Amino acid sequence: MAEDAPSRRIGRLLALLFTCLACLIEAALAQPGSGEPEVIRDLRGEFSVSYALVLMGGDAAPNLGPLTRADLSFSVGRREVNLRVDPFGIRRQGLNLEVREGSELLSITHERTPSDGTNPNIGASSSFQALVVAKPANAPDVQALVVAQSTEGAAGNQVFTTRLALSDRYRDPFEGFSSVDGRASAQSTRLLVPANGTDRTTMTFSVGAGAAFGGPQDRSFRPSLRLDLANEETRAGSGLCFKVNTKLAAELSPQEDLSVGAAWDLRLAGTSDSQSFSVRSTRLEPVAISAEADRNRASDGSASYRWGLGADVPLTRDVQLGASYRGELDEDGSGHGARGRFSVRWQAPGFQFKGSLDGGAVWRSNGELRPDVSAALSAVAAGSGPITGSLAASLRYQKDLSAALTGAFRLELDSVTVDVDAELSYANALSLSGGVVTAVDLLRHEGSSLGLQLGLEGRTTVGGSSAASLDLGLRYGFGEDR
Repeated sequence: MAEDAPSRRIGRLLALLFTCLACLIEAALAQPGSGEPEVIRDLRGEFSVSYALVLMGGDAAPNLGPLTRADLSFSVGRREVNLRVDPFGIRRQGLNLEVREGSELLSITHERTPSDGTNPNIGASSSFQALVVAKPANAPDVQALVVAQSTEGAAGNQVFTTRLALSDRYRDPFEGFSSVDGRASAQSTRLLVPANGTDRTTMTFSVGAGAAFGGPQDRSFRPSLRLDLANEETRAGSGLCFKVNTKLAAELSPQEDLSVGAAWDLRLAGTSDSQSFSVRSTRLEPVAISAEADRNRASDGSASYRWGLGADVPLTRDVQLGASYRGELDEDGSGHGARGRFSVRWQAPGFQFKGSLDGGAVWRSNGELRPDVSAALSAVAAGSGPITGSLAASLRYQKDLSAALTGAFRLELDSVTVDVDAELSYANALSLSGGVVTAVDLLRHEGSSLGLQLGLEGRTTVGGSSAASLDLGLRYGFGEDR
């Protein structure tokens, strides 16, 4: 008898889970040159098994059937391991594994989000990412990245990315040089869109170098070169394109920094190029003055120019204020505008806050006004109190308004734990999504607990659809110190 789709899906999920756990054991326990694994220390976390029911939304409900959540952490030698699963079920999965040793890192992330049902041509989306950061002795630092993303449905697509980067820095390599550094990277990206037959592969190569000169007057000199090679195949045909991007950053004096760049984009349809120049001076300290200009020429021969002048000043150690003028010229006319920016940060034991406001407008010669306003703030509470969490908000206004407010909080009482995460966003329509997970301890003994767990997840859009699911199960916690 042939397997049905849900059975095959569950099999793939279990295979992925076991693979990640195998990577966890291999990365955390295997120690080079040792005959046997080291002892696990500081093991703590929680694990739950639940069963989810659909409250509304049918196939668009976040969860259905059996699912598990976990948040585990422990140490092995100098390595710290964290595994978070929130949740892992038939419809929605979220898994993150991190193994750290100093500045070295192994990270594996998998996410799957079901379709919200608003567009029948767009189905569930999934992503997988594996990142390795290694810093071997007497060798360049290595960073390797593999990313796979896919969206199901008639309007779906698939993206596969691999990247390898090397970097190194040498301290006091020669007389008169305080440091020399170099970096190189190669990246391959493939995009598949079955609906229109798109199959595009892009290869990117980048190299850069830098040098800092010691002595009474320190200087730095940093040239870089990036080459992009793309092969695009569609139903309309195929072709190659090349992109070359060069940049030079240098310190002209202890108070002035200079940056110049040039880029060329060579395609079968034509060639485009751009040039840029910027300089920054702190000679009027505490005021920092900056100036910039750039030119862009399109493949059809049309050109555009932009220039600007700005100043930034710190009002206090944590408050920054800035203003700038911007001009532009193209075939449709010219424009002049102004921008202002404000940023603040504040930190106290167990609490951090950051905020910024950046806004301005450009008046075009044809009478058109082009506003551009953005704001952002974030707050993190990570103290020893019963409530911990984070809050972030962002707003952007150009032709249309978009905004988002996200938060994640945890409340820990004597025998009750409540986790809340929510997102309120607006982009042509107001939508709300999030979930609440409540755990109540029934039995506790020597740092371990067993209790019930209730989860509620859902999303709704004003004037659109709504979906929600409810899950109930058992939770086991260990290594607890409360």
